[in-house]
Amino acid sequence: MKIQIRLAKPEEMATIIELQSQALTFLSAGDYTATEIEAIIQTQEKARTDCQEIVFVAEEHDTPAIAFPQANYITQKKIIGFSCLSSHSADINGIYIHPDRIRQNIGTQLLQAIEEVAIAKRYRRLWVSSSLNALKFYQANGYQKKFYQRLRLNNIPITVVIMSKILIPLTTSEKAILSIGIFAIAIFAIIFILFAFWNF
Repeated sequence: MKIQIRLAKPEEMATIIELQSQALTFLSAGDYTATEIEAIIQTQEKARTDCQEIVFVAEEHDTPAIAFPQANYITQKKIIGFSCLSSHSADINGIYIHPDRIRQNIGTQLLQAIEEVAIAKRYRRLWVSSSLNALKFYQANGYQKKFYQRLRLNNIPITVVIMSKILIPLTTSEKAILSIGIFAIAIFAIIFILFAFWNF
């Protein structure tokens, strides 16, 4: 069995949406109610069909065992996961793995694919609104929890975790410039306060 990470094709969207529904239904049941999951499914389906994102798929190539190398055979291909990066911002829109293929490093490979695109776009930091059940996955891949947030999806309140990861750290010169800027702002603030006090 071989796993290939590649860009999705437009004609695969129906398969991707079906996989997404399966993943949400089976993998989110411990953290969200059935009503919340249905709201997430509907919202995420709309996000996929809007086509404003870069989508990678994990395709499984299952080559059957054969007795004779010369024999003709057909390699079975199946999409078992996908990841989405917003086309216009540094946001991960989702990573979904088929319930039968979790904990096989497939999610990490899909995450790395969109991180490489983000770095090519010169995004210094990536953001994700993680579901509760995906929190540990993102933490294991270097993402830091910032805060919890309540979103309203189809008028249903949904709790997510806002997380981020630095992809391109500041250089030494950039850090120096930032420090000088902060120092200058602090001096200006002190002068302003003293001036206001003096005129009071």
